[in-house]
Amino acid sequence: MRSGKGIPAVHKAIAAAAVKAVLGEKAVIRAMVEIPAGTPFRKRAGALHAGVRTFWSRWTGRHSNGKAGNR
Repeated sequence: MRSGKGIPAVHKAIAAAAVKAVLGEKAVIRAMVEIPAGTPFRKRAGALHAGVRTFWSRWTGRHSNGKAGNR
């Protein structure tokens, strides 16, 4: 995966608009990575799952095992 530097500006704008539409105007994208074309679906789904878990634990202060996180 490459860092956000190689992602076209239009793709960054679309992603930012989608995040803000779902989470509100105060939403902040801290990092964005590009998954190379031809990457198997299993890896893409795993990357998405990890991103959602990271977001959820930071948003709620909880981890997936139910323990409270440090805020």
